Amino acid sequence: MSKPAKVNAAKLIGEKKPLYKTSFTDKDAILYALGIGFSRGNKNDIYLDPLREQDFKYTNEFDSDFTPFPTMGVTINKADLISVLANSENFPNFNPFIILHAEHKLIMVKDALQVGAEYEHEIEVIDCMDKGKNAFVLFRTNSYTIG
Repeated sequence: MSKPAKVNAAKLIGEKKPLYKTSFTDKDAILYALGIGFSRGNKNDIYLDPLREQDFKYTNEFDSDFTPFPTMGVTINKADLISVLANSENFPNFNPFIILHAEHKLIMVKDALQVGAEYEHEIEVIDCMDKGKNAFVLFRTNSYTIG
């Protein structure tokens, strides 16, 4: 596949990644919750308090109300957005380590994510603006629970 020297924005818009499936475990959900700050002693404390009961809903899989924190929904597609650009004939070679992630919007139609559920994802480029040395690319990712 030959890569262009610059972005072909008109042709990039509408490109899609084939549908693919993912799932996550209770360990993934707990790691996400710890990563965003649950089980910290207080907001200025860098040490974890694993016995902080008000966080058990997100950090203890044996809690009767255990559920993944809702914003985990932005991570379940395994950040596969980069592959859309990397595999496109309309986007030049690039270093994925210098990508700036500007914004993320999450709309959940269903009440909560489900541990162990299988999700199907579709990714589409819905806008692209060539900025000379840079480009602004807007994606839409739809994720659905299977079954």
